[in-house]
Amino acid sequence: MNFDEIIDRHGTACLKYDFAEERGYAKDILPFWVADMDFRAPECVLDELAKRVCHGIFGYTDVKADYRASVIGWMSARHGWTPSPAALVTTPGVVFAIATSIRVFTKEGDGVLLQQPVYYPFSE
Repeated sequence: MNFDEIIDRHGTACLKYDFAEERGYAKDILPFWVADMDFRAPECVLDELAKRVCHGIFGYTDVKADYRASVIGWMSARHGWTPSPAALVTTPGVVFAIATSIRVFTKEGDGVLLQQPVYYPFSE
């Protein structure tokens, strides 16, 4: 990855730049987001995406055993925890997963601790 390459994302419908004013921020704000970095994706990722685009079909997909094995290996090597494949639940995104977990594991009136700074949708 080339971390020295400057990529102007203005005019690309980029939430953090093109919608700053609509969200109550100055037009020239310098957003220091974590999840939305201003680096081009690695070539290996771009290559795989190009293959999928050239295929031309964008139907429903799911993960296979090798994906789950990769996640289990990562968690085991880096965190000393080896989850079972059944413990890995696929969700459409982190925010959805957090919201669903809160709904499942809490009841109305329970408190939920958010340690700031945190990605703003977590509190929503």
